[in-house]
Amino acid sequence: DAKRDSPVGNGRVVCASIYCGPEVDFGSGPKLWIDNLDGAEGVLDEFKEYFEDESILKVWHNHAFDRHVLYNHGIDARGLGGDTIQMARLWNASRTHEGGYSLESLSEELIGTRKAPIKERFGVPKLRKDGTPGKLIVFPDIDQVQRDPTTRDDWIDYSTFD
Repeated sequence: DAKRDSPVGNGRVVCASIYCGPEVDFGSGPKLWIDNLDGAEGVLDEFKEYFEDESILKVWHNHAFDRHVLYNHGIDARGLGGDTIQMARLWNASRTHEGGYSLESLSEELIGTRKAPIKERFGVPKLRKDGTPGKLIVFPDIDQVQRDPTTRDDWIDYSTFD
């Protein structure tokens, strides 16, 4: 739980995405999605050299968090080209009433394309004691969303929107 626990020594990477601009085609378009869950665990290690290469500048959204989580996998991410959270804080240090620094609010305001929040896209009604759906929307376990064939394609689309 990122709201409760520090990523240092706690977080793990279940997937990652790389976008190098519209002119780069990884074979199925400009986004590369890396699965690192279940039977694919360890695939992330194949990208260690890329993540650690200081000469390849990378832009992150919350670099400090991502760097710590990658470090938990033995990857010392280098080559910081920018951090969109830090850039947004420099642009407007008082966004608390405008959606904060989430990708959802920043993408809508700056590029006119809103990234749907994770709960909106994958949330399910919490079941009441009698088994009927309630009003409270909860987010299922991320591993479940990534594994489930009915949500996997949407999950890949969502996670590469970062």
